[in-house]
Amino acid sequence: MNKGAALAICTTALGDTLLCTPAISALGAVYDLDVLVHQHRRPLLWHNPVVKRILAYRNNPLVRSWLALRLMGRRYEVVAVLHANNDVQKLLPFLRYAKAGNIQGWEDAKLRLSALSPDNGLHIADQRLRLAEWAGAPPADPRMKLYVTDQEKSWAEDWLTQRGLRPDRPRVALCPGAAYPYKMWPAAGFGQLASHMAGQGITCLLVGSSSETPLAHAVRAESNAPLVEAMGLPLRQASALIACMDLMVSNDTGPMHIAQSVATPVLGLFGSTSPDTIGPRNAWDRVVKAPIVCEPCTTKRCPEAACMGAISVSEVVEVAESMLDAPKPEAGA
Repeated sequence: MNKGAALAICTTALGDTLLCTPAISALGAVYDLDVLVHQHRRPLLWHNPVVKRILAYRNNPLVRSWLALRLMGRRYEVVAVLHANNDVQKLLPFLRYAKAGNIQGWEDAKLRLSALSPDNGLHIADQRLRLAEWAGAPPADPRMKLYVTDQEKSWAEDWLTQRGLRPDRPRVALCPGAAYPYKMWPAAGFGQLASHMAGQGITCLLVGSSSETPLAHAVRAESNAPLVEAMGLPLRQASALIACMDLMVSNDTGPMHIAQSVATPVLGLFGSTSPDTIGPRNAWDRVVKAPIVCEPCTTKRCPEAACMGAISVSEVVEVAESMLDAPKPEAGA
């Protein structure tokens, strides 16, 4: 039986795109699925077996016009706006569809656009799965998925081995960056963690964007350990390296979600953000949560998070070592 067509829209950040993948998997099980994604996030969906077409998006009138022309002959049974900014509403009048739904709160009868009532107590991935169910998908696996090929894993193994991170020793990745300072454990904490790991014969890998290279250098300055930097690599290469790790210790940021999506165990460090709604959720993942220091939390206006500084190195070491003692899960587990 032929599937109807559906369009999933997730046009924002790296982590937000990966948090949409459970809903994408659910929709792809029942629809011939296209996904509209920010042009820089397209690699996150490469090789996803349920995605028919990946469409690139930017908040630009010319891009919207190009998309309208490209999709002129396509009729969707449903458009599911999993995560997007307001500008995406400017594209909807040019698309052909029976109904559209979102969890951002947008209602527009002329656009046949409905908003699901929010449930802010749910994990963000589950909120998006609710929208997929509204669109006709059955309940689905809530785990995030990023599909790394065997060729990419082989490249990553070679890259790591050449830099001394052999497969016969535990491999630990550290992600000291984040979009905002209020999410960041101090560089000194990561440096001391790396020093402790070096005492156990483990060389840590630093991951992050190219703009976070000075932060990686700050971690190195706080450590007496050898460190390998993998800063600013393309998304697919960074994801393949993370897939080869035995553990990722990370702030609440994009690479933390990459690690979950490739089944690498995550130790997430959280302050004012809630691990219950945004944190790692595979059975083997763990969280260290800082006490809230400021009331109310200033979030994006916070210059240096005192709450994150309250997380002790000894606590992170204890949890990290317990995770390394556990067997690494299989990707399909």
